[in-house]
Amino acid sequence: MPTTLSVSDQLFINGYSQPQSLTNSFGNDERNPGWNGRPCVILDGMDSGVTGISTASGLGSESLDVRGLAFERFATAISLTNGSGNRVRGSQFGGEVGSTGMVLRGGATAIRIESAGNTVGGTGGNADDNLIGSSLNTGVLLTATANQNVISGNRIGVDKNAMGALVNGTGIRISGADNEVRSNLIARNSGSGVQIRDATAVRNVIEDNQFHNQGILGNGSSGVELSLSARDNDISGNTFIGNLSAGVRVASSALDLNRISGNTFSGNGLAIHLGAAGVSPNNPDNGLCLAGGCAANNGQNFPELVSALHSASASPSNTLITGTLRTVVSTLPYRVEYYVSPACHVLRHGEGARQIGSRSITVSTEAGSACTGAPFECTVDASLSVSGQVQPGEFISAITIANNGNTSEFSGCVEVRVPPVVASIFRNGFE
Repeated sequence: MPTTLSVSDQLFINGYSQPQSLTNSFGNDERNPGWNGRPCVILDGMDSGVTGISTASGLGSESLDVRGLAFERFATAISLTNGSGNRVRGSQFGGEVGSTGMVLRGGATAIRIESAGNTVGGTGGNADDNLIGSSLNTGVLLTATANQNVISGNRIGVDKNAMGALVNGTGIRISGADNEVRSNLIARNSGSGVQIRDATAVRNVIEDNQFHNQGILGNGSSGVELSLSARDNDISGNTFIGNLSAGVRVASSALDLNRISGNTFSGNGLAIHLGAAGVSPNNPDNGLCLAGGCAANNGQNFPELVSALHSASASPSNTLITGTLRTVVSTLPYRVEYYVSPACHVLRHGEGARQIGSRSITVSTEAGSACTGAPFECTVDASLSVSGQVQPGEFISAITIANNGNTSEFSGCVEVRVPPVVASIFRNGFE
């Protein structure tokens, strides 16, 4: 019967020291996706309910370094319960091992983290990336005490070809603070790719990840989902394609200050989804928020776009986007980000295949703003002129980001059109 390897002192396990094992050499981007590692040391938990490797109490920093192992049928394959600076790299959880035909069977959770300052995946190139799949519950679980950890460069939910699925229930679940999830390929999980939940889940950074497999399918729920009082998190520079619920969902049970900036979205249930089902309409935005936080990014209003007129007479061509933003008076600027897509979302609120510009808007009671109510609510100009980048027949949409991070859903989309030609009566054009 398998038993847990409890690590009570500094230990380096290097499975790649074994003959015929191979480290991964593939990247996880569109040019060369996948994972071609071949670990030769396989640990089998035999569905006994035990943990494979666990860190014991009393450990200091940089105590455990696991490299080049394969795991199957553990309740938890690796548990970083104690110590800090532990590493899990170049290892495989689920999927076919090399070209042998042997397929690793999953367990409940691949990696569980309860301590601080650990790294799962790459800091030393592609050879450090892990393949993490086939977990019934969670690929990587970070509990409320898991702070300042880095999850980087892994394939989570996809097979070694980055096309098929090694389904986890949830790709990564975060309940701790100040963790970083960077440059991973996270797709084909049955639930969300990353779930950020609980009041202890604050200041986490989700950056430069791909929530899709080669531009086809994302995750069975959302790419990133925030819930259960999660607040003050940053989701930036990611690509969300084909996630069934939303690219990013800030549920009604989540709180505010969650920044969603510089991402790209295509073919998701919604690109950004705040609160209850469907598009959340703009409401009177009084800016009042309880000290403990407000639900779903305080329902930040999106811009209301009117038109996008394209002129090809200049070189490069120019497109004038007109619209307004209705929100509360603030001495701090709002950021409006503008995106273009080849088609409008079926709900008529655009996604954003690529970002084409941004502008800063300070909402004040000065001339040019229409303000009513107490405290003042204003409607201000949110127009932008962009050079090149946009063609007639494409669709533009925009989001609002408050200075505190509260981010809106996408606005309604407007089609890029060419202004009508006005005929001249007289030869010289004099009317």
